[in-house]
Amino acid sequence: MVEHADARGIAPLRAAAQYGHHGTVHALLQAGARVDHADLKGRTPFGAAVQFAHYATALLLLNNSANTTASCRSQGSISLVLCSLDCTP
Repeated sequence: MVEHADARGIAPLRAAAQYGHHGTVHALLQAGARVDHADLKGRTPFGAAVQFAHYATALLLLNNSANTTASCRSQGSISLVLCSLDCTP
């Protein structure tokens, strides 16, 4: 169930990351959700967390081996966004 995606390909981990639900992201990762599961537009949980400025969640995803060079078909590479991350707790 942790990988069940909606019609847009958005899995629970991606949605939780987008909305900054840090505890839910942690629980989904512990339950085996794939950290880099992309939606139909190629957006990953890490990309969503960064896009919506949920940096603690982005750091959690990074600490669980999120791909920092993933790209979104509509927005291009997200690796440069890492330069703007302030991941200090």
